[in-house]
Amino acid sequence: MLLASIALSITRTKPRLTTEEERVFKFDAIPGSGIASSMLVKAQLQLWLASGKSADDVFSKMKLKSVEGNALANPKFQVWLKCVDDFNQKNPREAKPAATALTSQYGDDKYGNAWLSRILDAGMEDEHTKAIALKLHAQRLESWKDKNTPALDVFDFLRLSEHNLLTSPLLTPWLKYAKEFHGRNPDKMSLMITLSIGLGH
Repeated sequence: MLLASIALSITRTKPRLTTEEERVFKFDAIPGSGIASSMLVKAQLQLWLASGKSADDVFSKMKLKSVEGNALANPKFQVWLKCVDDFNQKNPREAKPAATALTSQYGDDKYGNAWLSRILDAGMEDEHTKAIALKLHAQRLESWKDKNTPALDVFDFLRLSEHNLLTSPLLTPWLKYAKEFHGRNPDKMSLMITLSIGLGH
């Protein structure tokens, strides 16, 4: 009920949206306002998504790209992820994985710095955010599957050569991806050759 009232209040003051956005995202600076701030942020995000703004747009509005450290542990980042999931469940025809927006924000290619992979790697090192990081990695793998991205490229995107491969939680998902990729593309290099090249052998 309280969340609905907050959302209605924001809707009624739509002409001053920019001012209200600033209030929402500065509200947590007030002592003792953590819970209320979280509800305000969630209400604002739900309105943005419901009004047709993409998860990518909302991410930019929240200035989440400037978050330092383990971004996945940031409360506003987690609220954004939850709202994207809620929106996708309620609007399956318009659903887009959170990882798609994150890729748009950070970029990810084997010739660059693979910033998204670095962020998710940091998330995997924290037991509190490891599950979130693996979920986002799974979404990326599905996206690469849809694009039929070569297994060797995915190996590079995931920065697997920079991990202790045998203990990496990404090894099993990558092997599954590679096996399925070669099943769809039998003319491509074998799994063992792909793995050997990926490791620089």
